[in-house]
Amino acid sequence: MIVNDDGLVAGPTAGIGDASIVQFGAGAASMVLPVTLSSPANGPVTISYVVTPDTANYSSTAAGGGAYGGKVSGTIAFASGSFAKKISFPIWANPNPTSDQSFSVTLTGVTGGGVTIVRDTATGTILGL
Repeated sequence: MIVNDDGLVAGPTAGIGDASIVQFGAGAASMVLPVTLSSPANGPVTISYVVTPDTANYSSTAAGGGAYGGKVSGTIAFASGSFAKKISFPIWANPNPTSDQSFSVTLTGVTGGGVTIVRDTATGTILGL
């Protein structure tokens, strides 16, 4: 992901990227959304996030009837010197044809490193069969 932050923000910035995956009829898969800093962290940086279902239904297990699972909120910790992390979501198999579905992940706050969030929301799209 490239974020145009020229002249907009002083210091390091953070953002989250979109992702998509084709829904499958059986088996297991994961969707990964990247979270990046514009430069390596000079010290510990923690970024909080929250997940919103949008058109995709959430369920904590594959048997729960939803399209995806995983944490509905959490934090990402960047150690000093790191600049890339990921948030992973299990995508539940569905043998029945569906239309595209989506959920959003929003970065809600940052602690440490003087980091400013410049792209706070990403969309995870599950492409229907």
